[in-house]
Amino acid sequence: MKAISISYTNFRNVESETLTLGEGVNVIHGNNAQGKSNMLEGLYFFARGRSFRGAKEKELIRFGEKNCSLELTYTCEKHKLPTTLGAEIPSQGKKILYRNGARLTGIKEMMGNFRAVLFCPAHLALVDGGGAGETAKCGGAVPGLDVRSGADLGKELVHALGHEGDQQDAADAGGLQQVVQHMGQAAAVGLHILGQRPG
Repeated sequence: MKAISISYTNFRNVESETLTLGEGVNVIHGNNAQGKSNMLEGLYFFARGRSFRGAKEKELIRFGEKNCSLELTYTCEKHKLPTTLGAEIPSQGKKILYRNGARLTGIKEMMGNFRAVLFCPAHLALVDGGGAGETAKCGGAVPGLDVRSGADLGKELVHALGHEGDQQDAADAGGLQQVVQHMGQAAAVGLHILGQRPG
């Protein structure tokens, strides 16, 4: 399952934006309070039908607006064509959910269409890699988990970002590689967990 794009209208601090995701790992970065978590919250909404922050739905609506909308397009192995899920959330009344333009009867009908796992920094302890024992546990739990693959991805990302200069850049790049390695391992654990869930 791969998210292709997500569109936000009057969602949190986002007036109107479409985020198109690339193949593989996507890195979202920026200053505080610029909407990074809001982007993830929109994706999570389609997986669980609610905010991961526990927010009331009217709190998802941009200040001063009467409603917000989200639209996610994704692909999955069992469908040949992309699927689009949408949500319109009014400040009063019930939200309207749809799949490929057809209105859904409720949240239960939407759940299970798009699957996502959200990790916070505390979850990285599962794949810390600091101790051989912990790494071995993850390797046993997730067949094919390769702790080097994240580092290789980190090297490519560091190269792409141009961190190849002085010693400070090298130190920054090493930290970035470690973060990307953790991200890759966390994603592998998440995919394994999703594979174990029924349905």
